[in-house]
Amino acid sequence: MLKSDVTEVCTETLAGSRLFPDPAAKRRPRSVLRLDAQRRTPPARKRSLLLLGEVLELLPPHWLVKGMVPENGLAVVFGDSNVGKTFAVIDLVMSVASGRPWQGRTTHPAEVIYVSPDGASRVQGRFAAWTAKYGLPLNKVAVWREPIDLRQPSDVERLVAQAREAGFTRPVIVVDTLARSIGAGNENNADDMGAFLLGLDRLREAFPGATAIVIHHVGHADKNRARGHSALIGAADTVIAVRPARAGGADPDIAGRMVFVCEKQRDAAKFAPISLRLRVVPIRQPGGGSATSCIVEADDGDEDDPALSTWKPLRALDGLTPNDLRALEELERAGPQGLRYGEWKARLGWRSDDTMSKARKRLEGRGKLVRRNG
Repeated sequence: MLKSDVTEVCTETLAGSRLFPDPAAKRRPRSVLRLDAQRRTPPARKRSLLLLGEVLELLPPHWLVKGMVPENGLAVVFGDSNVGKTFAVIDLVMSVASGRPWQGRTTHPAEVIYVSPDGASRVQGRFAAWTAKYGLPLNKVAVWREPIDLRQPSDVERLVAQAREAGFTRPVIVVDTLARSIGAGNENNADDMGAFLLGLDRLREAFPGATAIVIHHVGHADKNRARGHSALIGAADTVIAVRPARAGGADPDIAGRMVFVCEKQRDAAKFAPISLRLRVVPIRQPGGGSATSCIVEADDGDEDDPALSTWKPLRALDGLTPNDLRALEELERAGPQGLRYGEWKARLGWRSDDTMSKARKRLEGRGKLVRRNG
């Protein structure tokens, strides 16, 4: 585990602002750990019931990160362990907190609450690496450092109370990870997942306009889908899969590569894949010593890497007619044993021998078929 501290970066600029309080201090420790000390008054709650005329006058969705993450929404970022998703999400939300563009996309500045039930030490090195490169964010950033069960209203209320005390008004709330924020609940169970989503709704209702980002894992068998009950994906406005790309390469300081792939975008077109890489950087440790963490960079990618390529079936580019493609699909459905000519024609429902014959000849002539006698 990396031993660094955002406080080492922060306290040089903001005197008295500590991310990790002195254990010897004679005050009750708080679970929300702040990077600065500004306070704001929460806005009044908005009316929930809108008349049709008001609905028709609503403006298009505002973006937290343009074209990627909407304001006042729920985003799910999922990927396999150690693919780099936490590094990437921290880079994204710290850019939001600073008002910096993220990967060429404008951001709307916002506060950030990072829920890390495994403790602040799990992410302190990653925050330290970011602040060492870019400096302190313009807006408040805080880390929740204790176990939490977002299914429980009491846990949600405790987080809301401490966030309000710290002066948060409309934060981005990152939950890292779903599995560590659902208590003893079963993420495959509809009731438990529903209670978790209700807890997220309560958090966002407490801070009107807030955005929630949930970091989640893939399934054990299917690495292409988020683990657990489908209600999570159904409720999300944005779903981003973090796919591994070819790691390393000639540069020893590149720890890995990943691709952000948009799986769902409720109110807009899906954004194009975004290639990222992790660069190893040195960080300061409290009390001296050295350690390393990573920062996120744009990656031009490797044209030989399948993960970074767009694939299209050759048959769609080979001058085949719709009838040819349909005939080929029927053969593919039949599996490796293939089909007898008469059965193939019957499945297609074609009465004309001429239509069938032309499709067969075109497919055979382009190397799409193999004839097996007997």
